[in-house]
Amino acid sequence: MKIALDMSMSKTRFMVNQWYDKELVRLNKVALQQVDFFVYLGRELNIGNNLAPEIVRRRRPAWAAFRSIRKVTDQVKDDGLRASIFNASVLPAMCYATET
Repeated sequence: MKIALDMSMSKTRFMVNQWYDKELVRLNKVALQQVDFFVYLGRELNIGNNLAPEIVRRRRPAWAAFRSIRKVTDQVKDDGLRASIFNASVLPAMCYATET
């Protein structure tokens, strides 16, 4: 039985911590690109563990979801129903990949 992992050399990057010794990371004699952040399982990770960029990323889909239901929520007078519509559409867009 053979198990193999195919890696895309054009998509493979690496991120380091403060103890990294500044050597090039190579894979099949090709130097990989170093990055300061990346998105993993829908969440942006960065060297400084700064949450601000992740919050900005999450606001964009939340606002897009809100704009898509705006015409409906403007016509609904019942606050409970408006909250239910919001909870069903905007919150999942904003909270995607936060189950850690």
